[in-house]
Amino acid sequence: MRKSGTTLDTSHLAAGKIPNSFRLLRNYTVISLASVIITSLLLGTWVRQISIDNLILSEERSNIALTQVLAHMVWPQFASFIEQADQLEAEEIRSHATTWELDQFINDQVMGLDVLKIKIYNLDGMTVFSSDFKQIGKSKRTHRSFMKSRNGQVISKLSFRDKIYAQNEFIQNRNVIASYVPIRTGKNNRINGVFEVYKDVTPIIGEINKTQTKVIAGVVTTLTVLFFVLYFVVRRADRIIQEQNEVQKKVTEQISHVAFYDSLTGLPNRVLFMERLEHAMQVATRSQTLAALMFIDLDRFKQVNDNLGHEAGDQLLRQVAGRLNGCIRSGDTVSRISGDEFTILLENLNNIETSTHVAQRIVNQLAQPFHLGQNEVFISCSIGMSVYPFCDDDAESLVKKADAAMYFSKQSGRNSYHYYSPDMLQHGSKRYELEKDLNIAIANSQFRVFFQPKVCLDDWVMHGMEALIRWEHPEHGMIPPDQFIPILEETGKIIQVGEWVLKESCQHARKWQDHGLPPLRVAVNVSAIQFHQPGFYESVHSVLKETGLDAQFLELELTESCLIDDINSNIEIMQALKKLGVKLTIDDFGTGYSSLNYLCKLPVDTLKIDRSFLRDIVSDRKKRSITTAIISFAHGLRLDVVAEGIETTQQLNFVTAMRCTSVQGYLLSRPLNQDDFDQLYRSGSDFGYLKNAEEAIPALPETG
Repeated sequence: MRKSGTTLDTSHLAAGKIPNSFRLLRNYTVISLASVIITSLLLGTWVRQISIDNLILSEERSNIALTQVLAHMVWPQFASFIEQADQLEAEEIRSHATTWELDQFINDQVMGLDVLKIKIYNLDGMTVFSSDFKQIGKSKRTHRSFMKSRNGQVISKLSFRDKIYAQNEFIQNRNVIASYVPIRTGKNNRINGVFEVYKDVTPIIGEINKTQTKVIAGVVTTLTVLFFVLYFVVRRADRIIQEQNEVQKKVTEQISHVAFYDSLTGLPNRVLFMERLEHAMQVATRSQTLAALMFIDLDRFKQVNDNLGHEAGDQLLRQVAGRLNGCIRSGDTVSRISGDEFTILLENLNNIETSTHVAQRIVNQLAQPFHLGQNEVFISCSIGMSVYPFCDDDAESLVKKADAAMYFSKQSGRNSYHYYSPDMLQHGSKRYELEKDLNIAIANSQFRVFFQPKVCLDDWVMHGMEALIRWEHPEHGMIPPDQFIPILEETGKIIQVGEWVLKESCQHARKWQDHGLPPLRVAVNVSAIQFHQPGFYESVHSVLKETGLDAQFLELELTESCLIDDINSNIEIMQALKKLGVKLTIDDFGTGYSSLNYLCKLPVDTLKIDRSFLRDIVSDRKKRSITTAIISFAHGLRLDVVAEGIETTQQLNFVTAMRCTSVQGYLLSRPLNQDDFDQLYRSGSDFGYLKNAEEAIPALPETG
């Protein structure tokens, strides 16, 4: 099947012409074989030349070092003889005792090396010494290499000698590198002569030749294999020209793909999915099996689009589609319905346990990090499921029920899955009513700010407070935040309400300071949507300026999930807040997906251990280990540690022993309205009576 948008060229078919495949194949064969031979020879020659160049360079460096050593040893002792040698006849130099002494001296120094011969020239080019005495007295005044060396250059050349005098005898068939090296002595580094060193590199040249042979053989083998592979490809290419009906068939398939498949992910779209769902329901009826429908919605997808752009969002959707396909069987169907909503159809099931396993696998897979360019992104999903024939209805109704179950999963904390039950449609109706009442609550100021003390474990005195929002509904009473905060976030109203909570908290903190009470730092929770809103820093700065609260008495609590997307941009915002003087805390630490590497980069002051780790700290060894590791990690980074949700003295004694900085929870105090907190504030806020408590106070229900 071709991709949509591909144009098929049928002109040759209309004209009745068929390409001459034999000519194409013949030309390919001739050119390819010639290319194999030429490429092999060229590459082998190139490899050999590079090896030889490197050998000459290496040996030249070795000869320079050897010359420097010999010069420093020879010149002080034999300099006068070498300088006056041109006044003697060649035979006199050969028979001179000093020449024999110099020969013995040099032989002793190069013993064990691959040095075949050493010659010394004075500045006039006369050979004043040579390991081969017959060459003493000969002149190289006009020799090009000698002249360059006398002017300060080092000249090295590789040559083949069928016969060369060395070690008092003639040896044959040797590859020799000869280096002309200037002799520099004295403080002024003046050139006093030229050394010529002959090195035997025959074994190395032999290895180079073997390498060249191997390279040529390897290239020939590789290109030959490639030639035969491509030969069959080319031959096949000559046969794929189809008649007009085959072209028409492909065009029809393209049109079908556009009509029934999503252009971004390549998955079936809603139209094709509904057809397959209806067919699966018919098969389930005939075969008395089950068909399960999953409705999947990505949590926090909007934040990825808003923070990283739609291109990153599209990339994320494609990766999600790939992971979903990896979680199902070959006969099942994954489709993209719209936006960030996917559906999965599981057919021919004998029991619902199979769909449960698939749902859990999907939750686990989508919780793993996604890599979008240089950004590491974490999301989760909410899954709703309906099963036919248990939800005995038509296809549209089955989708609607799975959709209702998906919304129930979102309301239950997300990152989970639920099967449809009849009360879920009623739950959806209640959610709609709650969303409508929220609009009224914002307009009529029905929200209240409660405060819960934070107690320092050094002196057992309250040193801070956390601001917590409550909704005072005129009919239903006090509504806990876990019921309305998700709706505020989904509708975007969390930005308006969050700014109100921030301003209200700062006003009360300042008011208590103005009444002469000891200053307390107020901690305010910040939603991920609020934090990533453009101008968040400016809004915090404006609230502090308007309320008159010093920035050091404001603490912003951010969740891990708030910080892991677009880490560099988040760090810039946090550094600006730190520069302003605001304290930063990671709330509910341990429940998100942030990596420790990212955490080390964040400019935070405090880690707040989530209450879920402390709830069963006495009986659950694993949670004790995790909590201990988190506290040790925080101490290693020199961060303060706050333990929230303290409800029993056992929990309090544990976090005290682990050197937590401060604690909060029902054991110390419930969240209090402004009047009750004012009374506690003025009483001195001493919790020292809990320091030596032994009996556990029964856990109280959580309200936020």
